[in-house]
Amino acid sequence: MNPKSAASRFNPKILLLIGAVFALVMLLPLGCTTSTGGGKDCPAQDSLCLTKEQFLAKGDTLFQMNCTGCHGDSGQGGDTHAGHTPPLRNSNFFMAQRLRPVRILLLGLPNIYDTATEITVNGEAYINHMSSPMTESNNLDIAAVLSFVRDSLNGGGDLITVKEVATFRAAYPSPVQ
Repeated sequence: MNPKSAASRFNPKILLLIGAVFALVMLLPLGCTTSTGGGKDCPAQDSLCLTKEQFLAKGDTLFQMNCTGCHGDSGQGGDTHAGHTPPLRNSNFFMAQRLRPVRILLLGLPNIYDTATEITVNGEAYINHMSSPMTESNNLDIAAVLSFVRDSLNGGGDLITVKEVATFRAAYPSPVQ
């Protein structure tokens, strides 16, 4: 059988359809929404796009690894081995200023921008120094963990984007760096 006759057996419309499906599958990651850390906001070290559910699951994992030791298993705060720590769950302090938690994760508390040594969360005063636990973390991880706290522990709210973290990191450079 010669190659020309084999190629002529395929309908050109079917070949076009197969090509279109292949192109769609290859380009799909470019269409992720920026609110989940995907699309153009994906950092170079993690360019895979995530659904909202995957993004929040990543945040949950990071929360369990990095935050529960001080803020409790469900973000309730209280007396832990680290001392009397404020809650992250249902926290008016956490939700009051959208990007303040980004600054706290990057610079700790107090820092050169937030100089108060006492904070009030849900009417209770906390004298609590927090290190900067995620200074070395990438922007995706910071956005994911803070979005998890906003969404899952505080009943919703806009997710923190990777782009917001990157912009904030540039605007508030760590004095240690």
